[in-house]
Amino acid sequence: LCRPWHGVALSAVLALGGLAVLGAQSKWSSALAVDLASKEFLVSKELPLRAHGGGNSSSLLPVVMFHGAAETPDEFALARRWIEEEHPGTRTVPVDIYSGANSFQPLQEQLAGLTAYLGQLDDFYPDEFRDGYNLLCHSQGALVCRVAVQVMDNHRVRSLVSLAGPQMGVYGTTWLKSAQPFLQNQLPMPTLPSFIPGPLVSAGATVLSSRFYSFAYGSLQHATSLANLWHDPLHQEEYLKGNVFLPRANGEVESSDTERHRRNFIRLGRAVFLVGSFERSFDSKLGLQPWQTGVFGFYREGSDSEILPMEKQKLFVEDTFGLRSLKEAGKLHLETVKGVVHEDWLSSERIFKKHVLP
Repeated sequence: LCRPWHGVALSAVLALGGLAVLGAQSKWSSALAVDLASKEFLVSKELPLRAHGGGNSSSLLPVVMFHGAAETPDEFALARRWIEEEHPGTRTVPVDIYSGANSFQPLQEQLAGLTAYLGQLDDFYPDEFRDGYNLLCHSQGALVCRVAVQVMDNHRVRSLVSLAGPQMGVYGTTWLKSAQPFLQNQLPMPTLPSFIPGPLVSAGATVLSSRFYSFAYGSLQHATSLANLWHDPLHQEEYLKGNVFLPRANGEVESSDTERHRRNFIRLGRAVFLVGSFERSFDSKLGLQPWQTGVFGFYREGSDSEILPMEKQKLFVEDTFGLRSLKEAGKLHLETVKGVVHEDWLSSERIFKKHVLP
């Protein structure tokens, strides 16, 4: 069984014992070898679909949920309850991979794992998923979900809902300062460069931010998702050359897969991108910076203060993966909600029922 992953051919055998990856060849990065053999991605026949039986006329298509960095599937406990209250019988499937410390694994690996997981849902539950399903994803997971839609040629995702997802990446001293503990203590990364936790870290977030690109686009790029998210507008050339995930996901570099990704993305019935808006540059210290990245806004190249909205971004103007096409078809919904911090999307019943469930 072969499943395409953004130019990666995964030759896999799916059996009741698990997922065995026989080989992988990447067009994104010749240095990258994704090892999925040690990961258990098999969807249990007992979990999680049994928890919410379907069949009610008010039920939605199944809702598959993927969490963000430093999170687990438990983040969706309240959301699952609220969905059940409003739409009884709806299947809810929290994806139980890349949880906790493993959520900092490189995004290339997480993308491969998520697409394999989604493929298994189709294989094991053809009746449950024959009419498609919805993707509800938070934070870092919302970026991975969006790219998964682009790279899966036979996906049956009807609606993609991104809650505070770093769609354009992140940049800023507040975000980086909050990320330092994860870089220093919580990542299973034996090859961390000597500057962590060395003099550069202790010198302050501002100094670290000005130099972090050299590490993010170097030794850290294949070690942690935090480096994959780093989008330094003051070092655009280094970003395009050194970031092996985000520029390719957003169609900022040439790829033979660009048109295929565009076709896959515009097959969505609806794409929804939600984020909180603020006078400050971030939605919370452990969330997005700038917050506009949640709706495809980001710093102008060469500036760390001027934000360009989605409509002025290259990925929209050139329709690199189908964002403009989706808007022109009336299937793209972007919304900024004043004062909604990063964590509120999954913890506030009022916000979830008002802005997410509709």
